[in-house]
Amino acid sequence: LAIIDSKCQLVKQIIPHPIQIQIPKAKKHYFDDGASFGLSQENKSEPVDNPSQDTDSPPTNWFLKLFQLNKPTTQPSTVTQPQNSPLSVQSTSNTSNTCSVAIGNSKIIVCTGNLTTQAVDIIVVCSTSSILCNAIISAAGHQVKTIYDQQSLYGSLTFETTGGNLPCKKILFRPWTCDKNQPQNLKQSIDAFITSVIASARGYNLTTIAFPSIGCGQLGHDPKLIAEYMIAETYRQLNILVHSQFVVSFVLLPEQRNVYDAFSDRLNQLQPVEDKPISISFDKQTVRIKLTGTNNNQLIEYQNKIKQLARSSSFKVHLTDTNDVSDWPQDVIQKYYDYCLQRRVIPTLDIENSILDLKGSKDAVLDAEKYFFQLTAETLRNARLSLLSCGFIWSVETSPGKWEPYSYRTNGLIEDAQLNKRSYVAFLNEKSEQCQIIFSCMEEVYQKRKRKVRRTRIDSSLPNYWDLSSSSSIQRIVLSALSKEYKEAVNQFDSTMKNKYTNIMKIERIQNVRWYKQYAAHRDEFTQRYGKSEERRLFHGCSSTSADKIVQECFNRAFAGANGILYGQGVYFHEHAIYSHNYARSGLLNERTMFLALVLIGKTSVGDPSMKVPPQGFDTTTDGKHIFVVYHDAGAYAIGVTTRIQKFNPVRYPFPIHSKNQSVLTQSSSQKSNRMFMVASAYGLARLHSCHLYFTPVIIDEMKLIFIFDLSRFLISTTMFNSIMRNLSKQITKESRSITCQYIPELTRPNAISSGRLFELQGYWQSYLHFHVYRDELRNQIFIPKQSVIERVSKLFIHIYKRKFKFKPNFSLGNHQLFKKQLTQSKWITWIRIHVRRTDFLLTNYSSSDEYLLSSIEYYKKRYANAHFIVASDDKRYCINLFRHQPNIFITSVSFSNGDDLIALSLCQHSIVTGGTFSWWAAYLTSGEVIHDKVYPSGCERDEYYYPPWFMLPEQIRAHNNSNYAV
Repeated sequence: LAIIDSKCQLVKQIIPHPIQIQIPKAKKHYFDDGASFGLSQENKSEPVDNPSQDTDSPPTNWFLKLFQLNKPTTQPSTVTQPQNSPLSVQSTSNTSNTCSVAIGNSKIIVCTGNLTTQAVDIIVVCSTSSILCNAIISAAGHQVKTIYDQQSLYGSLTFETTGGNLPCKKILFRPWTCDKNQPQNLKQSIDAFITSVIASARGYNLTTIAFPSIGCGQLGHDPKLIAEYMIAETYRQLNILVHSQFVVSFVLLPEQRNVYDAFSDRLNQLQPVEDKPISISFDKQTVRIKLTGTNNNQLIEYQNKIKQLARSSSFKVHLTDTNDVSDWPQDVIQKYYDYCLQRRVIPTLDIENSILDLKGSKDAVLDAEKYFFQLTAETLRNARLSLLSCGFIWSVETSPGKWEPYSYRTNGLIEDAQLNKRSYVAFLNEKSEQCQIIFSCMEEVYQKRKRKVRRTRIDSSLPNYWDLSSSSSIQRIVLSALSKEYKEAVNQFDSTMKNKYTNIMKIERIQNVRWYKQYAAHRDEFTQRYGKSEERRLFHGCSSTSADKIVQECFNRAFAGANGILYGQGVYFHEHAIYSHNYARSGLLNERTMFLALVLIGKTSVGDPSMKVPPQGFDTTTDGKHIFVVYHDAGAYAIGVTTRIQKFNPVRYPFPIHSKNQSVLTQSSSQKSNRMFMVASAYGLARLHSCHLYFTPVIIDEMKLIFIFDLSRFLISTTMFNSIMRNLSKQITKESRSITCQYIPELTRPNAISSGRLFELQGYWQSYLHFHVYRDELRNQIFIPKQSVIERVSKLFIHIYKRKFKFKPNFSLGNHQLFKKQLTQSKWITWIRIHVRRTDFLLTNYSSSDEYLLSSIEYYKKRYANAHFIVASDDKRYCINLFRHQPNIFITSVSFSNGDDLIALSLCQHSIVTGGTFSWWAAYLTSGEVIHDKVYPSGCERDEYYYPPWFMLPEQIRAHNNSNYAV
């Protein structure tokens, strides 16, 4: 109307025009037997010398072969048993009779054989049949048996497990009972049984199912009725899902010939259902516009403008290379077409050529395009979940030590071929290379290239972020303060506890495999029952002793009542940490422990003290606000335990290592480095045994002259330590150990320092073996130079660059590691550190000889053409004289403190170590090559004092004047 501006008459007519829009069929994926890739006959045949393979005819996926039949057939076939076949349901014959019928894209199969050897996605087990259950779990192995026993303990009959040792992906346990005297209920109960299984299969995106017969054994039902109802309901379900691709097999015991006859007779009465092309009726609309006026040229102008408007309103998108659409199942294709047509967008999807065309209004087409990519992502995610459910992943070694997993689709093809005992499988990889995997040698072959492949077990029932490197089924993993888990726990805790505690000692992830799997199975039941898990993250406070028991044994409601039963006799949880804090029992150090748990709420009702279980139809009880009471031992899982100290803090290990040096503090470099040995040893033992730490204020102050020295997560205050000392005679025992440069191996053994003990270090703890396992923490978290020290030391290196290379470098001094990286990356200089200790060593003749120093310097000069040396010493005048003819040797400033000297040396790449602990620490704090003299005569064993990678020169050089040893 705006176009014609009332200058002519316009009549618009909308004419409906029904059309049929063809929906493409989903692509079927089959194993390639090698023919399409032009494999040679030699490649197609199996190795004759491999006794595990059948050289007469390659084993095949029997249900996929049957899948290609179009009408009911009956034929004998040999059942191929896998090597080391697990115990199967008792069978008297190795042969199997098979008949089948196609239902659209799907198929129903009746055969005799062993249920435990079926290489399908799902094996169905009647959980009310003890004979069948015992046979299945015996064959499936320990993992499945553990879950089965736990579910049986809870009285649960509906649950799933992984396949365990069986070649299936999942085992579905479903109950079925029907009194023989009530035949009117038989059909209804069987219908529910079949429907439940097929619905679960669709939910897991799994398509091949193996059923046993039910009710034909001890229950004594008529096999003809059982066969009629089981096959009829399966037929009905597959008719509804006619465009999906299911293979449902009924695996019957060979000795029950009457049962097989009943099932095969019933199956042969079915009519195959043809998979006809799918089409949808769509009301396409034609808009007819009639213009009437007196000016013909004007009418033509308006006509062209209206056509232009129509063209601009219509929008087309042409997408190519949409390869992932070949993974779309039929229901996803149907879903996408429904979405488009509801928005009056006409899609044309060419699956074979991976092309999509969309036509409609611009906004609707763009929405349809976005939805296409969303569905593709969902399909790939479901493929990944399907892959995880099978329990194995296949990878290829693309370079030495580097393994790359195959795509989800290819992984499924390889795994299915392996389970069906094929000698090889052929496939097209992501680079369009025609490859095959030879299972006998576990190699991928492409033309002349051969690469190793491997099959790795995965456990999809456990979180993918768990650390499964240990064989232990119960672990407490201390979380990094930088991790997402840690931050999420702290944020939830601090929502009500901020500023009400001193600090967090640690947060541990609880990894109890058995407990988690029981909880996950219980959560799956909630999801099936309510459509979602109804899971919340709640807190639970308790004593440290109870915390240890909970980690081992879960939240046991047998202990209900310890803190009241106002809302029921179960385990209590609260949304707010500050509430649970009141139930966290304080230890001697006023430490408190609190769990953060995943809790299944489900349907909840207000509780009262008389309730031992929730009311009928409910899962938990509540106060109506923030408290929830759980009555099922698997109804909650502790994802973490928070350890906090002082006023509001829990901790697991309440008693500290006390570090005390018996020497009087001085400003000598030897005393400072001795103190570092003491600190490092105390830290290493405390970390190893999960103890608190206490250092005297003098030690802390001395360390903080040089280092940031942040040990707040481990240290306790002097006030608290004094409180402990006052309780020594009551509840705490004290042990002191004074040594001189010894390694005490028994202290590094488990439980060497247990709760209830105060362990005091005295003397000279100068063996790296007490702390080396925590070397990275010492270097990167404890002994970190202060910013002021870095800035002073940088002036030395800037001065050298200006003097040597006539330019002033612009160093970034943000931190020690950054500064060192800039120094070591320079191609102009390789920095070597030397420390020369003389003053007190001259009196004992322990000072390293000049000959040793000069020979070590010559070694590095020959090794590194650009070698430059930084020398620190307690006798710098002597060093200036000794090295006066060495232009590449620089002495640290006389204004430098001992701490400045230590940090300057630690910035170098390689070391010359002389006698004394100062020189030792200058080398240990960094990496690189380290030359040391023969023996530092302080009573240390050489292999307990010198770090193993350090080495000596081959020349016969006296290390020092008071030694009979030669280098």
